[in-house]
Amino acid sequence: MPKILIVGAGPAGIAAALELNRRNIPFDIVERKSIGGSARNANLIRNLPGYPESISGAEFSHRAAEQFKNLGIDVVYETVNSIENYENRFKIIRNGIEIFYDAIIVAAGTSPIRAGFDGESELFEKKKLFYEITKLPKVENATVIGGGDVAFDYAITLFEMGIIPKILCRSQPRPIDFLMKSTNSNRIEIIADTRIEKVRMNENERLDIVLDNGSIAETDVIVVAVGRQANTKLLGNFDKFNIFPDGRTNIAGIFLAGDILHPSMRQVSLAIGDGCRVSIFATEYLANFIKR
Repeated sequence: MPKILIVGAGPAGIAAALELNRRNIPFDIVERKSIGGSARNANLIRNLPGYPESISGAEFSHRAAEQFKNLGIDVVYETVNSIENYENRFKIIRNGIEIFYDAIIVAAGTSPIRAGFDGESELFEKKKLFYEITKLPKVENATVIGGGDVAFDYAITLFEMGIIPKILCRSQPRPIDFLMKSTNSNRIEIIADTRIEKVRMNENERLDIVLDNGSIAETDVIVVAVGRQANTKLLGNFDKFNIFPDGRTNIAGIFLAGDILHPSMRQVSLAIGDGCRVSIFATEYLANFIKR
């Protein structure tokens, strides 16, 4: 029987798996990190129906994992580096083994955009700079670089974790209203209209962030939240790859869902809808595939 591959177990991949399971369609779901994807970093998901008190990204991810367990859905924890067209099917390589699928739902999410200052990669390797707060070690304080919703959401989560956050913006901050209010009520420091000249390690094994106004911000770690970009690298084997707004593509049998489809929005509820929609598209595609 034809089989579907879901790449990614964030909100879109979760929704796609649940819908395919409901329809009794065979599928595999592959995730490189953990169930929930980048949603695990969210302080509160406030626009998800059925949660009057809102729900944290960590709790949402935990509940999804429990739901998978109850339904017998197993996640394969590996990385899919590429997808190839092979005789009207799709080939991926996992652990050196070629595996073939009849349709693929790519819900691989996004990857972080770098802040762009010298030494950023070295600080990341030394575990002094992070792009996700779920990976943060136990520290006293942290500086979040970015001026949008994600940066402010990260700062609020850090505050609730007992870490003293500071937000560094290269222009005026632009979060939605409730994030700004929460930031102000928690008295989280915001430094706006400034850029990083350089970052250096001081004698106390902490970081000195040298700003373009001459001041120095000392911190234990840096969290970069300046934006995300779609993880489309695994689709690099396809020439003239076009993506349509509803998640379909010009490659018959390949569908996109979630943040990879609209990386600037990063909405759990939107990703869930995407996952459900393209799983229906994939099911319809398979029905026609069987007829052929």
